[in-house]
Amino acid sequence: NVAIKDGKISGELVNQTKHAVRDVQLLIRHLWQWKNEFRPGTDEVGRAVYHTVEKEIPPGGSAPFSYEPSPPLPSRPGGFYQTTVSVAGFAEVFR
Repeated sequence: NVAIKDGKISGELVNQTKHAVRDVQLLIRHLWQWKNEFRPGTDEVGRAVYHTVEKEIPPGGSAPFSYEPSPPLPSRPGGFYQTTVSVAGFAEVFR
């Protein structure tokens, strides 16, 4: 479950494994999409960051997360940001 508003991201991580997981690393990509793809501007304003959620999530459990870009995404005409969030990695806890 991911919600994106004004570049701010919130969501919920769900552990579907048989073991606890922790330190879930998210890849957050802010892709700039030009409105006129045939004559795009010259600036590249997109960015990508890794964000680690430093919580332990039990098997079958969930944990909320939030992320706010710093510095904020620049506001500009001529296009829009397409933001994607994916899991890049995590640590599985064996007890």
